[in-house]
Amino acid sequence: MTPLKGMWVMERHMARDWLRNRTLWIMLLLPTGIFWAVLHTGTSPHRRWFVASWLLFAQVMTGLMIAASYWLEEREQGTWQALRVSSVPIGWIMGAQAVFVGLLAAVSQAGVLMVSCGPWHGSLGLGMVLGGFVFTGFGLLIGITSPAQRTGSLLAAAAMIVFFLSALIWPGLGENTGIHSWLSWSPAIVTVRVMRAGLQGSPLSWTMIGAMVGWGSLIIALLICLLHREYHRGLPM
Repeated sequence: MTPLKGMWVMERHMARDWLRNRTLWIMLLLPTGIFWAVLHTGTSPHRRWFVASWLLFAQVMTGLMIAASYWLEEREQGTWQALRVSSVPIGWIMGAQAVFVGLLAAVSQAGVLMVSCGPWHGSLGLGMVLGGFVFTGFGLLIGITSPAQRTGSLLAAAAMIVFFLSALIWPGLGENTGIHSWLSWSPAIVTVRVMRAGLQGSPLSWTMIGAMVGWGSLIIALLICLLHREYHRGLPM
């Protein structure tokens, strides 16, 4: 089996599992449902930041949580051991997983965006795509490094809460405080700042885009190192 064909088989396998899994359906639709409820029960003085923060919530709920749970479940079931005799490189398999979960994150974000009913500009899409894949990468990192499924699930949930809450509290922090400056370059804040610019129609900040690309590159480098450490023995890369 060629790597491309193997990647396509993995995509179909994950799609079939997702369609049968009610929990994943809930995780996909939950950000849109909660955002609709909050939006219709009050208003925020920072509406665009509020909308961008909920797009981030869709990214971490769908991208991070589902990516981590997929990897942990397949490892618990022994799928990765079986792949040692497969001709499909593990890097291609992880790429298939990242693409599939990234698409789910995009669907979840589209639901939030439709509910917001506000104007937006092209740079928003860039932030949505890059953010979705960055947090999918975080989910894969958690899945690879966690010793057990329960531990990985708890870590993924904790990371999701930390990322989302940091985005919510950041506008209220004093600009001259150390924590404000430190959080400014965290993946959650960088992603929300890029998406807010897209909602406002502001000029694209190449510094923020560079920061997102930097986070993505760091995650890819860590994934490659971990895959070589965990699966290098007899498994094609």
